[in-house]
Amino acid sequence: MMKMMIKMMVLVMMLMSFASQSFAVEPGSKISQLLDFSGLTMQIEGFPETIKMGISQGSQKFEQPSDSDSLLTMVDQSIDTKAMLNGVAQDLVKDLSAADIDQLLTWYQTDVARRITKAEEAASTAGAFQEMLEMAESLLANTKRVEVAKQFDRLLNTTEFAMNIHKNTQLAVISSVSKTMNRSEQLDLTMLKSQMDKHEDQMKASIQQMLIVSFVYTYRDISDEDLDAYFSFLGKPLTKQFNQIVMSGLDREMEKAVKTLFDNIAFKFSDQAK
Repeated sequence: MMKMMIKMMVLVMMLMSFASQSFAVEPGSKISQLLDFSGLTMQIEGFPETIKMGISQGSQKFEQPSDSDSLLTMVDQSIDTKAMLNGVAQDLVKDLSAADIDQLLTWYQTDVARRITKAEEAASTAGAFQEMLEMAESLLANTKRVEVAKQFDRLLNTTEFAMNIHKNTQLAVISSVSKTMNRSEQLDLTMLKSQMDKHEDQMKASIQQMLIVSFVYTYRDISDEDLDAYFSFLGKPLTKQFNQIVMSGLDREMEKAVKTLFDNIAFKFSDQAK
């Protein structure tokens, strides 16, 4: 389910159109294994490519093809996935004991966990995202799995987490654009935040529906028995702690990356306008 959080960040970025350098994940270490077996490493490393897919799909909106190319380059320059992984790993090392990490690793190396992780990784590619959108209507028609998705959502508070990411992304974009304006043109962030709050319920409903579609698509070939086992695992105190640490770290690292990305974008197009 944590991999779906990363996918949700990508979805939020598309609806809108990292990190500590003092700590490095040691290859082969227990924390490195936890990141790998849980699927977080692959998901985070693939994040920039999915962002670039969204830019490429919207490239027809740019006046010049070079504008799209510039944005693709900026994604690579602004989103440091290694720093993002290091930031999350540092949080895990700080807040989890060695016994905790061993216990989590024990689960992620079971057959059920491997099937779950394989399904999540397969659903995280750019091609899978496009297929998911095309299948959205039929996925939502699977009422049994939709209800299961809602149970997972309530357990993990994924909609609330995604809403927080959405708000932070909007404010980062607005702040970046505002920096390129004259003082007399500066945007009133308080007023804009108030406007965002007025549409919060509508946006929350849209995000929750996208999460449900993503869940049903991702686990469509996973048996009910495996999902029951996964739900039980996610409900354990240690797993909740692990997920909260990861979600908090991803939120922080994403905010840094988004700020850097949109600062670069805003100043580039501001220079072009001069």
